[in-house]
Amino acid sequence: STSEAYSLLFKLLCDPGDAVLVPCPSYPLFEHLAQLDAVAVGRYAWLDAGRWTLAPDDLDTAISRRTRALVVVAPNNPTGSVPSPEEWLVIGEACRRHRLALIVDEVFTPYPLDASAATLRSIRPADVLSFRLNGLSKLIGLPQAKLGWIVVDGPDDLRRQALEALDLVADTYLSVSAPVQVALPALLEAGAVVRVQIQSRLQANLAAVTALAAGSPVDVRRPDGGWSVVLRVPRGGDPDDLPLALLARDVLVQPGYFYDLPHDGYLVVSLLTPEADFRAGIDVLCALPAALLT
Repeated sequence: STSEAYSLLFKLLCDPGDAVLVPCPSYPLFEHLAQLDAVAVGRYAWLDAGRWTLAPDDLDTAISRRTRALVVVAPNNPTGSVPSPEEWLVIGEACRRHRLALIVDEVFTPYPLDASAATLRSIRPADVLSFRLNGLSKLIGLPQAKLGWIVVDGPDDLRRQALEALDLVADTYLSVSAPVQVALPALLEAGAVVRVQIQSRLQANLAAVTALAAGSPVDVRRPDGGWSVVLRVPRGGDPDDLPLALLARDVLVQPGYFYDLPHDGYLVVSLLTPEADFRAGIDVLCALPAALLT
């Protein structure tokens, strides 16, 4: 799985006590994976300024002498944001200056929402050792078939050394089963239909929440891609109050702090929900009493 790919790379790049730098906000997976490999996690900020933007000063400050790799999730989970070309340049320069490897999680790349598919592709510096992660879970909606891959780029000597070391690590675990490897060509071919279905649902649900939230206190933070959308309401206070009020009305959302979103008032909603159920849930959210939203 892609989760295991991270673990393999942490083993490859880090000694115990070294650190990897991960985006904030993003999903909480990184800290658990890093802890299992005795690796520390640092965070660099993406700021909500209408679009999620990299904070370059925060990136430099977050890098320590023990940092060995910088992780970019593009599109991000849950914000759906993708670095701009200028932000990719900043990321590449930071990796170059501090001799960091670059790990790019591309699992949501097949699902553009507010950008072209070309925009979602990572812009990797050619002179930096980089690793691109993907797998069947998101590519064809098949998380049960555990098969992921790592594409290694960068200077020839660093790339060759990394591939040789990864070969040893992968052979040590032998975690990919033969049946899924044999089935891969057929799965990829059949998965194209599923991918179209997923994309259609994502776009329909994003259009629905955008239309239904118009004129309400609910603000939609439009994603560039991915399977989730971040919503923001003016309400402060206990970040669990609104999700619990919705749960009492049979609507499930996730509070933003699950993903280290920076303020109260953020909600994360899955765009994979069946369309009728999704519209009904957003209707409930937008119809909540003003006291719960503001």
